[in-house]
Amino acid sequence: MTTSRYRCALLGRAHQLAKSLHLEGDAWRTMLMCLSGKRSCKNLDTDALQRVVRTLEQMAAGLDPDEPETPLMASCDAIPPILRPTQRQWVMLDELARRMGWEGVRDERLRGFVARTTSCHAPEALTRRQVSACITGLMRWCEQVRGRRNADPQRNGG
Repeated sequence: MTTSRYRCALLGRAHQLAKSLHLEGDAWRTMLMCLSGKRSCKNLDTDALQRVVRTLEQMAAGLDPDEPETPLMASCDAIPPILRPTQRQWVMLDELARRMGWEGVRDERLRGFVARTTSCHAPEALTRRQVSACITGLMRWCEQVRGRRNADPQRNGG
């Protein structure tokens, strides 16, 4: 297969995977920006495009976060290792999400929180700094929720 045909196949596969993940319009552009630093696949070189496709395939596979052999969220290959979140950050994010009553790092409510906090719609594509911002935001939110429960006499049995 020639390079241009291979590239066209990769472009098609990237868009097909994005559609299957319900990433369209701005959500797709934001995801692509998080994964590659570009807002369009046509601006990616072939290697970067391959990494994006590989990451989208992993996301589409819906890896189980409870599998012990992989981190809670496998960071995408497009992010350099030095910028990827640590395992400790994923555990903390998972724990805070569960404190909120969510299902952990794969919960759609956490995805929404991550999108509002970082403008990145996929937790898998977060950098260390972005995960840190999410952890800080969730910690504050948990404190606010706990404060409301303590201030509400109905919930305290009063």
